[in-house]
Amino acid sequence: RELAEAELAAGDPTAAIHWGQAVTAREPYDEATHRLLMRAYAARGDDGLAARHYHAFEKLLQAELDEQPQPATRDLYQRLRAGRTAAVASHLPTKPD
Repeated sequence: RELAEAELAAGDPTAAIHWGQAVTAREPYDEATHRLLMRAYAARGDDGLAARHYHAFEKLLQAELDEQPQPATRDLYQRLRAGRTAAVASHLPTKPD
């Protein structure tokens, strides 16, 4: 996970995603890495994939462990979702006066 964090910090979200996926393939419940992947998808401009990743992880936890994501993960999802809503709203045409 440290390599994925370093790649994201260096501005390479695609490399961060590669290494993050490698970690979650071995450790599917590593919630910090799932958050990193969500941030990397968003940094790459793919907010939709970040949201889908959250929902897939949420389903995995529910189905296999009868658990919910940690508050930090839910908070990140909400912040990403709010950012996406704001970005979409900023591109809507304004009504003429």
